[in-house]
Amino acid sequence: GRYSEAQARLEPIAAREPAGEAALELALLYRALGRAGDAQPLLTAVLRQGQSSSDPNVLFRAGRAAHALNRPRDANTLYREAERAGAFRAIVETAWGRLFLEKYNSPEALKSFEAAIEADAQWAPAYAGMARVLENEDPPKAAAAAAKALSIDPDLADAHLLLAGLHLDDDRDKEARAAIDKVLAFNPSHLEAHAMLAASAYVKDADLDGTDMRSV
Repeated sequence: GRYSEAQARLEPIAAREPAGEAALELALLYRALGRAGDAQPLLTAVLRQGQSSSDPNVLFRAGRAAHALNRPRDANTLYREAERAGAFRAIVETAWGRLFLEKYNSPEALKSFEAAIEADAQWAPAYAGMARVLENEDPPKAAAAAAKALSIDPDLADAHLLLAGLHLDDDRDKEARAAIDKVLAFNPSHLEAHAMLAASAYVKDADLDGTDMRSV
């Protein structure tokens, strides 16, 4: 959550290597902070470099850039090429799974997260991704997958926030707040955690004043 410090460290490196790893991370940070215009040229440079490379890390980086640019076909192709070139399968499959999930292709997303776990049974983000796939169709299994992720990485924000969402769905406000507070304890500026707090407070206030949320 030390976004200003991260930006200050990344910007000079990205200036020297405008299509490197720091440039990609800086672009993703810009997007998270609502600076899509600043992110665009960096993401485009990273993508272009990958389209003419056979290096697995460059290909994967380009896939992430294409993903962020909402170019799913390019991202799909680059993730496939990165894995074939020898990129770490668990990381690639997890990113691939997130791409499928964003495009509402849950079966393929689940396959990717399962492949990531097969490659590395201790890769926490894959369990968190699996939990996201299952959160609507099978909440107990989603909770179990999130819990597994947290047993490996107790600071994995996405898993805590998924559990918070499940608690809110079942009107367990105290448990939801506790899960969100765990995220804010190690990242007081976490944007999604604050958004979830605001949304839950809005719903609670609406319920208290008798507003029918179905009509909002």
